[in-house]
Amino acid sequence: MTGKIIFVSKKSVGDMKSAIGWYVTHQGKAYGPVAFEDLKFEAKRGKLKPRLDYIWRQGLPSWVQAGEVDGLFEGQEVRPEEDQAIDDLVDHYFESREWGGMPRRWFLFCNVALPISIAASVLHYWNHIQENQRMQILIACSSCVAVILLFSAVLRLKNLAMSRMWTVALFLPLINFWVGYRLIACPPGYQESKEMDVFGSLLTWLYWFPIAALIGLAAFASVRGPEPIMRLMEVIIG
Repeated sequence: MTGKIIFVSKKSVGDMKSAIGWYVTHQGKAYGPVAFEDLKFEAKRGKLKPRLDYIWRQGLPSWVQAGEVDGLFEGQEVRPEEDQAIDDLVDHYFESREWGGMPRRWFLFCNVALPISIAASVLHYWNHIQENQRMQILIACSSCVAVILLFSAVLRLKNLAMSRMWTVALFLPLINFWVGYRLIACPPGYQESKEMDVFGSLLTWLYWFPIAALIGLAAFASVRGPEPIMRLMEVIIG
């Protein structure tokens, strides 16, 4: 920056209602007031970044990206390498940040693999269980799975950077489908990054396709009756 720019804090800038001139952030610090021509000079020599630096003056409701100010970067274009550098910086931030909570792989284990294993074990020993104990075992296993699902959902929401209050939505019709999709498919920090990875895209298809198929079958049965569905199930089962 030129020697004409005087360092001030963002807070003090917000209080300077009577000041004349422009204020600019650069490398985490705020400078000003400064003439518009000085800003153009800094932009021309590459010190002012259109997407990394922000500008404010009296009359503007808030700080804006330097590249959004008309005439400041006149005749200049944002270089592709600058865009790529910003994208790499953002990607590195979300990849390296520790979000805490329960990662997606452990949530899938607790809510898919573990319940299937419990159900398979019960079925395997079903004939060896006394009849008066079967209902108790079913209740105990179902309660265990429900507790695991609820506890893991709370931890998974933290991993997604979502409020844990969304756990309540698991008990609300229709909304629980959307929350379930977030819990199963989305990568860590999705609420902030809004970036889906390849594995998450695959899980999205695996999650929504059976739901859409069931909804379609229910709609078909409501129009044509349950008999065609029953015949289809008999064919599939063999």
